[in-house]
Amino acid sequence: MKQAEKLAQKRSRVGVDITSLRRVVAFVGGLDMTNGRWDTPRFNLFKSLHEQHSNDFYNPSSSVATESTGPRQPWHDIHSKVNGPAARDVHRNFVQRWVKQGLENSTNKEDYHKLVPLPLNITTGFVNEEDDKAALEDDPEMWMVQMVRSIDEHAAAAVTGIERSVQDAYLHRIKHARKFIYIENQYFLGSSSSWSSHCSVPCDNEIPQALTDKICDCIAKSKMFVVFLVLPLHPEGSPGAKHIQEILHWQYLTISMMYKQIAAALETHDVTDRIPTDYLSVFCLGNRELTPTDYECSEFDMSVMSRHHAHTRRFMVYVHSKLAVFDDEHVIVGSANINDRSMAGNRDTEIAMVGCQPLYTKYCYGGPLRGAIHAFRMSLFTQHTRRVEQCFKDPNFQCMEILREIGLANWKVFSGEDVIEMESHLMLYPYVVGEDGSVAPVQQHLPDSEADVIGSVSKLLPALLTT
Repeated sequence: MKQAEKLAQKRSRVGVDITSLRRVVAFVGGLDMTNGRWDTPRFNLFKSLHEQHSNDFYNPSSSVATESTGPRQPWHDIHSKVNGPAARDVHRNFVQRWVKQGLENSTNKEDYHKLVPLPLNITTGFVNEEDDKAALEDDPEMWMVQMVRSIDEHAAAAVTGIERSVQDAYLHRIKHARKFIYIENQYFLGSSSSWSSHCSVPCDNEIPQALTDKICDCIAKSKMFVVFLVLPLHPEGSPGAKHIQEILHWQYLTISMMYKQIAAALETHDVTDRIPTDYLSVFCLGNRELTPTDYECSEFDMSVMSRHHAHTRRFMVYVHSKLAVFDDEHVIVGSANINDRSMAGNRDTEIAMVGCQPLYTKYCYGGPLRGAIHAFRMSLFTQHTRRVEQCFKDPNFQCMEILREIGLANWKVFSGEDVIEMESHLMLYPYVVGEDGSVAPVQQHLPDSEADVIGSVSKLLPALLTT
């Protein structure tokens, strides 16, 4: 199911009657406004083709799948609803981009009046900013939200140089995390200067190295710390395409770098009762369905590959989220992937919200953190595993062990010869991680493909296109 959760504040009245006035609302996240993005927690492949997903078929990762044959590509995404002063910041970002792209770059000066956006300060018919803020501050469940961006002076007016506050927010929250970090992202590559090869590739964002440093620091201090990564099985499109194979290889080099350093830290500090995957594990999502009794396929014999899909009845669930949860205290939701295109600031333009409920942080609350962020993260664990375990409430080494057991069992069902209906969707990513931090593929090729799990480097594509 698309997790378009309303991570939003409750309304209240203070000072003036605001109920008759409009409030500024913004939506921030990864969800594309196009076809094929609506889904349910079941992530159906074939069963919903002629019902919920009739006229909404989408699968760019298979060249032969059709609405008649299936499978569809299930979609998992995260979006947030923001109001109050932070929503006004989203509006200001829109105005700055509109002015830069529309007014300053317009070749027809006579059309300026057609491009003028809403005023920077919204007033008429809306709750004023002071009353809006006061109403939220009166709510004990209120949120504190900061909007962050990846942007530069070429993409928005009133911006000087390069702003990379999305990456800065990730680095800040990683540094101050205490127990666990849960990440869902469409891509995960970076810190190329520490890779075992291709160190000059322009993939310099510091997030993978920051996560590794955090884990290694906790190992040195004999502290528990766990990081969960949920990624797509492969980037969207044919997995054998050169650009997708190269992205998979950069991801492999990133993950390998992290595990090598974690293993070295365990050896340095003589930790013999833990292995690297206790601290960091990589997951993906997938589904496999039995043939429904009413399944009909008039184009069943149109191609060998189509028959193969109908026989194996499996497909990845495409993870398009850009989410990070830190200790159930803070959350980042936005449009930014963990790669240099999104994090550098002078490439793709991105926006994200960084939020917390002050009542449910370690500074204001003495007991377990059980605010909306905790509830949201728990809903994701339950959706992905179809289970509710006590250790899910406070992720630790036991929680990691259970998720890995579920993930391994699901991967065996997903990749096996026999078609068995999957009751849950969390799978271990097909890497084998040794105690020495070495990383190898579980199998050479991705299921139903001749594409390598760990990818390969293209001799033709400039690395700037795949980082």
